[in-house]
Amino acid sequence: MISLINVGDEIILTPYFTDNEEKYKCEIIAICDQQLHVSYPVNIETNKTTFLLEGTQAKCMVLSKREGLFSFDCEVTGREKKNIPVIKLSYSDKEIMVKMQKREFVRVDAAVDVAVHPIGNQFAPFVTVTEDISAGGIAIRVKNPFSYLAGMSFITWLVLPMKDGQFHYVKTECEVVRLRAVNELKSVLSLKFKTVPSDVRQKLIRFCFERQLTLMKKRDNHIAK
Repeated sequence: MISLINVGDEIILTPYFTDNEEKYKCEIIAICDQQLHVSYPVNIETNKTTFLLEGTQAKCMVLSKREGLFSFDCEVTGREKKNIPVIKLSYSDKEIMVKMQKREFVRVDAAVDVAVHPIGNQFAPFVTVTEDISAGGIAIRVKNPFSYLAGMSFITWLVLPMKDGQFHYVKTECEVVRLRAVNELKSVLSLKFKTVPSDVRQKLIRFCFERQLTLMKKRDNHIAK
């Protein structure tokens, strides 16, 4: 279990059964007895510390340093004072293992520039934008008609705009998963990453995490209006 979730990983908690879909960020301080000990949650919108009551059920989205961005259900089971005060969250090993084996990473909607190059001579290189991105793959927009074969491999260059203003240029080898028609002019091509170096994976993970926070804030602001 330690190889999947680790001390220092960042998490976002979204409590269930509440009037407002508030979201809280915290950090894993310790892991023991199938419980996560996390720092007191901070409201993403107000930046204020909050206290979640024992028995609170929530969706837990984890930014794992090793495995990427994924989510599962958890429940607040109590509080404890260590070097810093923590709350305890219970979780299911089995549920997380299934999600990791299926690579059910969180996909985030994101339109970023991507250059697509064939490994052979199947088509001329082209530039397009993504529909969504995850730590396991991307979906890109393509013009119809687009000829492809299941399992065909591409080289893609992604331009990832980060929250700090930097741009990361990420090269990956991808494999075609499926093609979904949107209308007469456009389709969406789903690609999974075949080989991803650890430094590239970390950039993808960080981008997805930052993008997810941005989308959460925009949605909450819209609801508030």
